[in-house]
Amino acid sequence: MKIDNHPLAVNCLKFQYYNFDFFSCQEIVLFETLIVLGGISFRKKEEFFHSTKTLTDKTGVKKHTVDKSIERFETLGIIDVEVKGMPRVKFYKVNWSNIIELLPKIYQFDDFRKQFNESTQPLYDFFNQCAENDQ
Repeated sequence: MKIDNHPLAVNCLKFQYYNFDFFSCQEIVLFETLIVLGGISFRKKEEFFHSTKTLTDKTGVKKHTVDKSIERFETLGIIDVEVKGMPRVKFYKVNWSNIIELLPKIYQFDDFRKQFNESTQPLYDFFNQCAENDQ
């Protein structure tokens, strides 16, 4: 098995760490996209906006699946969505503290630990840093 030298980069190797009983493949792609947008691209802002079409174009996930995944993420408390402005646009706010609580469900910790010397600390450190930057 190849070692992931960039554990927090968006890449195919990261998929092996996800719990496919919790997220579908399309949800993982959308989750990764929202984490990158909310945690890296728009880190200086509390919220960011993207249309469903933009998310569809960026991820390759169909509109219906994007809408259903966003609904599920809202239900799980991963994100808050507010429609506002003219024209109407969806504003997203990533709830880092809720994601941190869900990490054991989102990821397969056994596989992650194998990769990082029996530690899940890099994962928690990343999400804690995102949570701290959001405050």
